[in-house]
Amino acid sequence: MVNTATQLRVVAKMESIVRQNENLSIVEIGPGQGDLTQYFLGWGREVVALEIDPEAIEYLKTRFLNQGNFGLYEVDALDLFSNQKELEKLLPQRFVLLASLPYNVGSRILMDIPIYLENIPVALVLQKEVVQKISKKQNFTLFGSWLSLFWDFKKELDLFPQDFSPQPNVISSLVTGKNKDLEEYLSTPEKRIKARNVLKKLFSNPSKTLANNLLYLDWSKTEIDSFFEKHAFSKNLRLGWENYEDLLKLVL
Repeated sequence: MVNTATQLRVVAKMESIVRQNENLSIVEIGPGQGDLTQYFLGWGREVVALEIDPEAIEYLKTRFLNQGNFGLYEVDALDLFSNQKELEKLLPQRFVLLASLPYNVGSRILMDIPIYLENIPVALVLQKEVVQKISKKQNFTLFGSWLSLFWDFKKELDLFPQDFSPQPNVISSLVTGKNKDLEEYLSTPEKRIKARNVLKKLFSNPSKTLANNLLYLDWSKTEIDSFFEKHAFSKNLRLGWENYEDLLKLVL
């Protein structure tokens, strides 16, 4: 449980991004005992909570029994966000995503979210290591480069072990993400799946040059040579924050 002072700081940042997006519902992943949910319900929006723990679900049903703007689904978010039909069936058409996500689950969910959902603002509590992976001031990663195609991220604040009871062994951060306008090569789920698969292959060996990693796309040496000659690229070119999106578009 987060102490009250820290909880209020988190809620204030989350409310800010909700207020910037008028008329959108709220989807919360993993409400637990509803410590944050109680604030979300006070903002006058529809709140849809996704929870996998049966005990938490029973508690939430009782706690928010009389809240007309509260919806609750027993569902594994890991499965849901990779299933287009279930997403369309369970979630509002437009929403803001609010959540506190554990390390092993958070990164996997975030990799899937942009495939079938567009224009979803987010405010998320993640382990600090995860947030660092999406920061352009940090190391260039597959995870960060993929997410940065869809969101402009901002780290709002850090949450330290002493902010929780019991105390965890990690530092967490609250990050907000504002949507980017999608370019044509990301305009459909099918195109986004293709782009993600290509980007994964370009990261197959991050220490290698782009020329080497193009081999993972089953390009022949002749095709690679032609690509580099056409665009006047150096054979020593490597993917980086400054060029990866332009290179991805050219490869696609």
